[in-house]
Amino acid sequence: MSSPPILYFDDVNMKEKIQNSLKEMKEFEGEEFFVPSTRDHIIKKLGLDEKYWQNLRDSIWKNLKNFGYVVVRGIPFDENNRLYVGIASIIGTPLIHNKKVKEAVREIHPRTGQMPLENYPHTDSPHFPVPNDVITLQCGIEDQRRDVFSRIVPINSVLEELKDSPDLIKRLRDKKYPFILSPDFGDAGTQMQFVLTQERYANKIFDHVRFCRADTIDCVQKLKVEMDDVNMKDLEEFENVATKIGEKTQFPFKKDDWLVFDNKVIFHSKTETSPKTVRMLKKMKLKMDREKVYSN
Repeated sequence: MSSPPILYFDDVNMKEKIQNSLKEMKEFEGEEFFVPSTRDHIIKKLGLDEKYWQNLRDSIWKNLKNFGYVVVRGIPFDENNRLYVGIASIIGTPLIHNKKVKEAVREIHPRTGQMPLENYPHTDSPHFPVPNDVITLQCGIEDQRRDVFSRIVPINSVLEELKDSPDLIKRLRDKKYPFILSPDFGDAGTQMQFVLTQERYANKIFDHVRFCRADTIDCVQKLKVEMDDVNMKDLEEFENVATKIGEKTQFPFKKDDWLVFDNKVIFHSKTETSPKTVRMLKKMKLKMDREKVYSN
């Protein structure tokens, strides 16, 4: 186990100020958070435009640039999500999850079944034609029976581990693989996308990844998309490498912890939760100015 990059919200006076401001502020409905004037109001009322929060934002951006993720500890949990949305809005722009989940903030509870998606390395929104830039997660309720650990794995770590398997990497770069397509973007059911891509911003080339083996399995088994055995094995090996790295670098994710990661360069997963767990996270998807963040 290793320590992730961590920032702390441990200023007692600032924390008291935030708590008092939240008590005085009206509550909002979920879809109201998409209105820019609402977010501006929250930022102003909570003082998130002050130097302290600008410095925190810059530190978050710096960690996204250097590591792809960061954990902020001690952010108070606001049931109405005003603080969560406010801080997220100084980092990026909140995005809708999908037409069924129109809230800016989504409650996440562990899935059940044979292959719970979040227990395996994946990127978020692989079912979108263009996945979102940033994911933020805050732990609202911990598992009542066991510690649950987060596994955050940068794509560069996986590529380094696979440097002696250039043919596998080449296939993941050159061949399109089936992913589920969200109904928000049509009724085709599937889309063909590259697992590995490269993009240029801030005068540098960056490796990006879109990955969810469970998606591809569903495409093959349920939607009857054809896939070569070699390509299926490539995905399994790719996932196994990310899993092994995550096992070495996993860290506890506790109440009020706030995880921010670049969804285009990071695999994320977690360890198993207990049966009938009450664990609950809150999640936001953000658009980010990559040129600005990676140039800083």
